[in-house]
Amino acid sequence: LDPVPVAEWESLVFVALQNPATDLQNLLNGIRDQIRPIDLSRMQFHCQINYEVACNWKIYVDNYLEGYHLPHVHPGLNRLLDYRSYTTTLAEGYSYQHSPLNGINGPYQSGEAHYYFIYPNIMLNILPDRLQTKLVIPVSPDRCRVVFDYYYIDLESASAKQLIADDLAFSDQVQQEDIGICERVQVGLESGAYRAGRLSPKREAGVHHFQELIRRDYRAEDVVALRGSVHPFDARIHAPRPYVGQRMSAANVRLLLEGSAINKSHEHCGRVQDAYSLRCWPAVGGAARTSEISWQASIIEQ
Repeated sequence: LDPVPVAEWESLVFVALQNPATDLQNLLNGIRDQIRPIDLSRMQFHCQINYEVACNWKIYVDNYLEGYHLPHVHPGLNRLLDYRSYTTTLAEGYSYQHSPLNGINGPYQSGEAHYYFIYPNIMLNILPDRLQTKLVIPVSPDRCRVVFDYYYIDLESASAKQLIADDLAFSDQVQQEDIGICERVQVGLESGAYRAGRLSPKREAGVHHFQELIRRDYRAEDVVALRGSVHPFDARIHAPRPYVGQRMSAANVRLLLEGSAINKSHEHCGRVQDAYSLRCWPAVGGAARTSEISWQASIIEQ
């Protein structure tokens, strides 16, 4: 059997089919402190529920990360959360949505709701005494499967069993609402009438973050698919440039292609240069990344 990388975090086991680009502890850095006093390692597995959704997997992720629809699509969830205090924080490999909980209008005690999206397709929904993990699996261009695993602190007491029953029913209601809107979005995208608009810095920062990570990976895949050279992304070429986004874009491509077959095949490449669209990507994409950094800094300052 071929070995696969395995890592454990808060009693959850993560398996990768190839060597991950970053260490799991570094990827999830900060989450443990953000959710205190909740201790995920005490959670016990209860059940798994699967949903088939007639939409592209990226639509489902966009919906998870976008806050505009909360009051309109999820009236029950909106009563549970404080929409005015709802915030989104970005990290390198994940985004974090947070809100205080109203313990009167839902099955959960007062406290805080923590929603994490871990790129590319893992979600952690953390409430007091409950963890819900979601894995979004692409099935086809217009279909995905979402796998829910539920964990609770207490599985045996009468009050815990009532909480679990209420939680499963409430979560299913929210999921059915999400399925409805995601499947309508899929129909809208296929109609040919959709035109992209601007993103809201307050409500759609997580969407922008996810889409930029997708673009980053597509750039590296372009180099592989077109049998391009990795030499144009050498750090020595970009270090003198004054644009931080350009240096970061080149570094991302190097990281994603590290150890790949295309990287090894071009170790002693005699080709002078690749197509302009490949070798100049850090300068082009880096400009957008520099603008993104400036935009995020302005939001933080405000």
